[in-house]
Amino acid sequence: MNAESGQSNFILLRIFAGIAALPLSGLAVSFVRTGFDLFWAGFILSFFAAASLCWWFAFRGHVALDRVLMLHALVGGVVIGGISFIAGFVGPMIFMPKSNQGPMLGIFITGPLGFAAGAVIGLIVGVVRHCRRR
Repeated sequence: MNAESGQSNFILLRIFAGIAALPLSGLAVSFVRTGFDLFWAGFILSFFAAASLCWWFAFRGHVALDRVLMLHALVGGVVIGGISFIAGFVGPMIFMPKSNQGPMLGIFITGPLGFAAGAVIGLIVGVVRHCRRR
């Protein structure tokens, strides 16, 4: 694989990220326009975090430091969001087995909020790690 084909693949990823950011931004804005509702706050924040990461990669994906920070934010969001989703999905089944709506906690509340919080925490960790290297 030569450098030119690697660059073209990288440009295609940035274009794809920009295209993916459009509906994510639309979803975040449409939820905000309907008024604040605590139930949808997790979705608003998770769509906003995902759209921000996509836009960031589309516009600044050519900068190595930004890519490292984006990776920290993405990994933080996926790891903490995944743990939060599993805890919210399985936890109610363990602690309240008769509740038939328990798993929806993970789907609608803890998973999306965990992704948004994890993205912010991952970004902070990335910035701190970068500052310590200097």
